[in-house]
Amino acid sequence: MRVSVNINIVRQEFNSERKCMKIAIIGIGGIGGYFGSEFIKQGHEVTLISRLQTLNELNHFGLNVQCQDGKRRFKQGKDFQLKRIDSLETEIFQLVLLCVKTYDIPNILGSLSNIPQDTLVLHLQNGINTYEQLSEVLSTDQLLPGVTYVEAEKLSPGEYKQSGDVVKILYGYKGSRLIEAARELGVSMSSKSMECKYTDTIDLDLWIKFIFIASVGGITALAGLPIKKIFNEPQGFQVINDCMDEILEVGKATGIPITSAIKQDTLNFIKDNLQDIQASMHTDKIKKNRLELDALNGYICNLAGKYQMTTPINQLITMGLTEFKNGVS
Repeated sequence: MRVSVNINIVRQEFNSERKCMKIAIIGIGGIGGYFGSEFIKQGHEVTLISRLQTLNELNHFGLNVQCQDGKRRFKQGKDFQLKRIDSLETEIFQLVLLCVKTYDIPNILGSLSNIPQDTLVLHLQNGINTYEQLSEVLSTDQLLPGVTYVEAEKLSPGEYKQSGDVVKILYGYKGSRLIEAARELGVSMSSKSMECKYTDTIDLDLWIKFIFIASVGGITALAGLPIKKIFNEPQGFQVINDCMDEILEVGKATGIPITSAIKQDTLNFIKDNLQDIQASMHTDKIKKNRLELDALNGYICNLAGKYQMTTPINQLITMGLTEFKNGVS
């Protein structure tokens, strides 16, 4: 589940002149399933790419998403196509939306390298180093680093749920050749249900979300407690605050203009939304799934080492969760 640290969203109105695109979505978990339903509803030509088990589920049950605006039901063949990831070699898409977990990125780099150079790739992973990984096999002219704020989950085969009022994608572009297409993408992907917006400050936006998910996700997963119980205890609040300070200082060391005011905004958001926040890493630990530990707290520890900095709270989180990061069978 993804939670926004900015709830003051001004949605763009539906654009009747939207350019319909051929879109491939890789990774049909909660986020990929929701965006699949959204882009089908908008009228885009959508292909869903995932593991064989998920493809079989979608073929049998369809894509059914309970959203704030009602239940969306779509059928394979009529409303969307299903493909294996090797279809990237034979089909040309205008946009590839990458929604897999961070730990799956290394496993699909070879397949992603087959994406044509004129196809834009928007990646929405937690963490801040996916762009660097993808740059090994894709041109910077193709890549769109992005941040998504949406609460979505997969409930059962073919069944998904989106909750909350915030559905937002922020994305940037560091290339040059496809800059016009990249900037126009937000118009083609926005609707009354969601906002998709180009930003010139994507590196900062990635860190703003990172400071939230790494601290709340890491601490709640390690403690095995909901954020409400931790946040409302003075010592628990101090741990969250200090964890954020560590991340803040590492971000500054890398040149990101992240400020204490951003941290305070994040703390205020947590305080105002204690009942609704459930960090994805805490949820994954409860479900005995793999954890994105290496991309979150573990990544901060490694990055801090490069700058000869210490991050004891993030180090403790990483040590305490390492035995769970590959899931529990």
